[in-house]
Amino acid sequence: MSWLLLNPLRTLPPIGLVAVGAVVGAAGVPVVKKVARNLAVTAVRGILTVSDAVKETGESLTRSWEQMAQEARKQQAEMEQSMHTGKTTESVFDMVEPKDDIQDLTNNMATQTKKTKSAISKEHPNKNQT
Repeated sequence: MSWLLLNPLRTLPPIGLVAVGAVVGAAGVPVVKKVARNLAVTAVRGILTVSDAVKETGESLTRSWEQMAQEARKQQAEMEQSMHTGKTTESVFDMVEPKDDIQDLTNNMATQTKKTKSAISKEHPNKNQT
């Protein structure tokens, strides 16, 4: 800050210092204004990006929830209709989507059990396995 110690600034009265400050400030305003504007634009862009992501996530959750509710209403209507007609077309467990996965798992377990029993009977042929 050696520029403040220049001789002309030392000899200026306080009003002169204010005038010099105003001139320097006016000259520096466009630069400060441009930097501040760029920072503001960047901040707004970031906020809009976050806002869009939150909005998109919210819409996705809403769609998922609506689909679940619609499916539940459909299943409830089917169950009520079967109760009124006295016919049971499906059990509650049949309405569950992963029933095929459960069936595959059950079949795999049965197959593995048979293989294990076969291996045990080969290792110990004298013992009866049930």
